[in-house]
Amino acid sequence: MEDVMFVLELIGAAAFAVSGAMVAIEKKADIFGVLFLAVTTALGGGVIRDVLIGRIPPVMFVSYWYLLISVVAALAVFIDAYLRSEKYKLHLDKLDAVNNVFDAIGLAVFTVSGMNAAMPVSDNVILVLFVGMCTGVGGGIIIDGKIYTGFNHAAGEMGHITIRAGGEPCACGRKGCLEAYASATALIRESKRAFQEHPDCMIRTLCDGDLNKINAKTPFDAKRAGDKIGAEIVDIITNFKA
Repeated sequence: MEDVMFVLELIGAAAFAVSGAMVAIEKKADIFGVLFLAVTTALGGGVIRDVLIGRIPPVMFVSYWYLLISVVAALAVFIDAYLRSEKYKLHLDKLDAVNNVFDAIGLAVFTVSGMNAAMPVSDNVILVLFVGMCTGVGGGIIIDGKIYTGFNHAAGEMGHITIRAGGEPCACGRKGCLEAYASATALIRESKRAFQEHPDCMIRTLCDGDLNKINAKTPFDAKRAGDKIGAEIVDIITNFKA
């Protein structure tokens, strides 16, 4: 199963790299811009996913196949666009359709991959689906059929709406964001807090007394073992209400 997921993730990385490279070419980026956008598109979401579920270091830093396949795919698109530049200019309207195909491939693959990564962490179906479909808490606004971006291109980004003034620190640098309370990051934070405040809790036992071994799966394991503290953490995060 691991070999199958590895191959699927490489296919997904290549598809997203092609998609990112095509967008960069449409924007007339140079080779460095094409590579940067392609690699970011291919690997960025997976890195965030791994961090959220406590998989440290992220897979892309363990196996360089992901980076290699992304770079090769991006170079192939760039070289093809350079050699057939006139055809690209004549068929820009068709590039969007081709780009959508590669986006669809990448999304399908990484949805399956995300769910596969989340299942060992939690038996909560909603959480597994959430990790499979996205890597954070987000949103957007569409007005008259068009995406409304706002002055900073983040209109409707509900994940970083402040729900508690001066609350828990968020990865974005602010405090009290929704994502700081409804995420795997929150599970890890609360588990580490319990580790320090409750010496007899199951969380400390499960991680062999090592704070750095705590991940998003730890409180679920503690809950299944009948630990009251673990159950409280899981219930607070999975049933979070602002």
